[in-house]
Amino acid sequence: MNKSWFPKALLFFILMFGAINAFAEHYFLYWRLLWLDMPMHFLGGIWIGLTILWVYYLSGKFKNIPENHRRISYVCIIAGTMALIMGIFWEIFELNRISTIAFKKFNGFNDTISDVLFAIGGALFSARYFINKEYYKKKEDNILEN
Repeated sequence: MNKSWFPKALLFFILMFGAINAFAEHYFLYWRLLWLDMPMHFLGGIWIGLTILWVYYLSGKFKNIPENHRRISYVCIIAGTMALIMGIFWEIFELNRISTIAFKKFNGFNDTISDVLFAIGGALFSARYFINKEYYKKKEDNILEN
């Protein structure tokens, strides 16, 4: 298998996440089950974390990764920072979409912070998985096991 291919397990995770989200949106579950937003943001953080770590360390798109980028702290910083950035952009998207659709009012600053923190938590969870598998150390044959 070519190491630049997107891992099947990660693709399956993303497709399942999308299907759950579509189901929840279609049946208004985010409005009926207010807690559903939290695990979905956590899962979104896992998606972001695994994807960015795969792109940086395993895809082959970045050659000669410096040794200091292979530290555990750096792995966590990459995953957490990308989740923070994507979480903020997602909240802006959600706010614009909700205000356009006018289904519900803005839940406030606490909800937004909670959503972003759950995304960061999910990304750090994915970093922990990545670290446990020691993918960040490998220099050759860097493919996620399917």
